[in-house]
Amino acid sequence: MIGYLANKIFYALLTLFGVVTVIFLLFNVLPGDPAKMMLGQNQSSDQLQVVKKKYGFDKPLSTQYLYYLNDLSPLSFHS
Repeated sequence: MIGYLANKIFYALLTLFGVVTVIFLLFNVLPGDPAKMMLGQNQSSDQLQVVKKKYGFDKPLSTQYLYYLNDLSPLSFHS
Protein backbone atom coordinates (compact mmCIF):
# COMPACT_ATOMS: atom_id res chain seq x y z
CA MET A 1 0.00 0.00 0.00
CA ILE A 2 2.83 2.41 0.85
CA GLY A 3 4.55 1.57 -2.43
CA TYR A 4 1.35 2.32 -4.31
CA LEU A 5 0.99 5.72 -2.62
CA ALA A 6 4.65 6.55 -3.19
CA ASN A 7 4.25 5.65 -6.86
CA LYS A 8 1.16 7.88 -7.20
CA ILE A 9 2.88 10.80 -5.45
CA PHE A 10 5.96 10.39 -7.64
CA TYR A 11 3.92 10.49 -10.86
CA ALA A 12 1.87 13.44 -9.60
CA LEU A 13 5.06 15.42 -8.90
CA LEU A 14 6.51 14.39 -12.26
CA THR A 15 3.34 15.57 -14.02
CA LEU A 16 3.38 18.86 -12.11
CA PHE A 17 7.02 19.41 -13.05
CA GLY A 18 6.20 18.71 -16.70
CA VAL A 19 3.28 21.15 -16.73
CA VAL A 20 5.36 23.89 -15.10
CA THR A 21 8.14 23.33 -17.65
CA VAL A 22 5.75 23.47 -20.60
CA ILE A 23 4.19 26.70 -19.31
CA PHE A 24 7.62 28.30 -18.87
CA LEU A 25 8.68 27.27 -22.37
CA LEU A 26 5.44 28.55 -23.90
CA PHE A 27 5.91 31.97 -22.34
CA ASN A 28 9.46 32.12 -23.68
CA VAL A 29 8.57 30.91 -27.19
CA LEU A 30 5.69 33.33 -27.71
CA PRO A 31 6.61 36.46 -29.66
CA GLY A 32 7.20 39.71 -27.83
CA ASP A 33 9.55 41.03 -25.21
CA PRO A 34 8.14 40.88 -21.66
CA ALA A 35 10.05 44.02 -20.67
CA LYS A 36 8.50 45.95 -23.56
CA MET A 37 5.06 44.68 -22.59
CA MET A 38 5.57 45.86 -19.02
CA LEU A 39 6.69 49.35 -20.04
CA GLY A 40 4.13 49.99 -22.74
CA GLN A 41 4.72 51.78 -26.02
CA ASN A 42 6.60 54.87 -24.81
CA GLN A 43 9.81 53.41 -23.43
CA SER A 44 13.41 54.40 -23.85
CA SER A 45 16.24 51.92 -24.30
CA ASP A 46 17.59 52.87 -20.86
CA GLN A 47 14.27 52.05 -19.21
CA LEU A 48 14.15 48.78 -21.14
CA GLN A 49 17.61 47.76 -19.91
CA VAL A 50 16.70 48.62 -16.30
CA VAL A 51 13.55 46.47 -16.43
CA LYS A 52 15.41 43.58 -18.09
CA LYS A 53 18.08 43.66 -15.39
CA LYS A 54 15.57 44.06 -12.53
CA TYR A 55 13.45 41.08 -13.55
CA GLY A 56 16.29 38.90 -14.86
CA PHE A 57 15.29 38.92 -18.53
CA ASP A 58 18.93 39.58 -19.42
CA LYS A 59 20.05 36.27 -17.87
CA PRO A 60 20.35 32.97 -19.77
CA LEU A 61 17.19 30.89 -20.19
CA SER A 62 18.46 28.20 -17.81
CA THR A 63 18.95 30.76 -15.03
CA GLN A 64 15.51 32.24 -15.70
CA TYR A 65 14.04 28.73 -15.44
CA LEU A 66 15.71 28.10 -12.08
CA TYR A 67 14.42 31.44 -10.79
CA TYR A 68 10.96 30.54 -12.10
CA LEU A 69 11.00 27.21 -10.24
CA ASN A 70 12.30 28.94 -7.13
CA ASP A 71 9.53 31.55 -7.27
CA LEU A 72 6.91 28.80 -7.53
CA SER A 73 8.39 26.99 -4.54
CA PRO A 74 7.22 27.84 -1.03
CA LEU A 75 10.92 28.11 -0.12
CA SER A 76 12.74 31.08 -1.63
CA PHE A 77 16.53 31.11 -1.95
CA HIS A 78 17.14 34.42 -3.71
CA SER A 79 15.91 37.94 -3.18
